[in-house]
Amino acid sequence: MNIMETTSVYWHFPMLIITVSMVYAATRFENWNEIFREALVWGLRMTLFLVGIGVGVHVLAAMESRSMWIAAGCVAAGLLFLSLLRGRQTSRD
Repeated sequence: MNIMETTSVYWHFPMLIITVSMVYAATRFENWNEIFREALVWGLRMTLFLVGIGVGVHVLAAMESRSMWIAAGCVAAGLLFLSLLRGRQTSRD
């Protein structure tokens, strides 16, 4: 049996997140303590982002009714509008 047939791609995510976080942090800092701290923060941010996307896609996939998709689109449009409005207010200050 081929090992690639039994291994899920999701097992590679932690190593990929660690590697990307370390490389990103190393391009910004020279001190190892700062590199590890920034890599930890960046890795946590990336992990939360990916988990949020996964949960959001799962919730949307569970919705079967067309009205639920319309409601999700309205919520997304409202959040986009609020973020644009906040950006405009901070640029005026």
